[in-house]
Amino acid sequence: MENKSASIKQIIIKYGLFLTILSFAVFGISYAMNNYIDTPWWVSLLNIIITVVILIYGFITYKNANNGFMSYAKAIKIGFGISLITGVIMGVFRYILITVIEPDFIKETVELFKIHHPDVPMKIEDGKGMMQAWVMSIIEFITTSFLGLFITLIIGLIMKKSKVD
Repeated sequence: MENKSASIKQIIIKYGLFLTILSFAVFGISYAMNNYIDTPWWVSLLNIIITVVILIYGFITYKNANNGFMSYAKAIKIGFGISLITGVIMGVFRYILITVIEPDFIKETVELFKIHHPDVPMKIEDGKGMMQAWVMSIIEFITTSFLGLFITLIIGLIMKKSKVD
């Protein structure tokens, strides 16, 4: 039993880091195209596809190490673990991006909001609570983690195979 727990931990770390690297790559492409604030739809779609693929590979790796079996609970543990690792690292990265790499990020985001929604009156003071680096980092963490959990719930249900099945 100890070996299987280590196997789950190794899978979570390996695929969590792999998902993070690919997320950085997608961000790098978006950043190079100067689309990191107003993210195009295809970047979000690409991130979802990459997440799905990485989770599937993580589940397949676990199933291969366990005679083709994986309970739904193990799938949730693996998938959410992978997502948490990526969420934590991307949250820290978001903080560094906003405070060090692009210190005008929040100002540019507010300006972009005003362009897209000219009918909504907004002052900088209105969005001060949400428009802080640490808040945006926590939102990044929560969004990444729970999107991964949602995807995990679906894929895990499809890929689970219990010994009683």
